[in-house]
Amino acid sequence: MIVLLVSEFYPPILGGVEIHVANLAAELADRGHEVHVATLAAPTGQELQGKIHVHRIESSAADWPWLHRDKSRPFHLPVPDPPRADPPGGGPWPGRGPRP
Repeated sequence: MIVLLVSEFYPPILGGVEIHVANLAAELADRGHEVHVATLAAPTGQELQGKIHVHRIESSAADWPWLHRDKSRPFHLPVPDPPRADPPGGGPWPGRGPRP
């Protein structure tokens, strides 16, 4: 069977989802399936990692200047910002009225 796994990031970028997708791809390949992983990356290209075909695709999101304006942040692409305790802009909590 030909299997396509799609993940925003993939090793060498490491995180929970990335490790899970890599482990799943390896297990499926070991069981005899043809495994392809599509992921975002620049530069783009294709590579063979063991029995896993990795397709790195460029994202148009990198061209959006407002997406990651401040490059001095400790967390910028490819690492997402940590979760926030309050909504952006400090507005009211959705469905819960004003912030305490």
